[in-house]
Amino acid sequence: MGTSKKFSKETPIHVSVPSNLTLEQTNAITAAILREVGCPRCYSGFRFTFGEEVQMITARVAENNEVSIESLS
Repeated sequence: MGTSKKFSKETPIHVSVPSNLTLEQTNAITAAILREVGCPRCYSGFRFTFGEEVQMITARVAENNEVSIESLS
């Protein structure tokens, strides 16, 4: 799996999950996230925060002051 996106160890990675997960589902999600950040066997300094599923909008401002909005629902 894996991704071309670079994840920073300096910034926490927020993970939105359903509130009714079993232990097995939680372990499977954690394993998938570790593969996604490129370290399938350990956390290697990454900080993950898990929270209940929400609708999210991410706003970013580029160096040229251009604003972009991404809806993740």
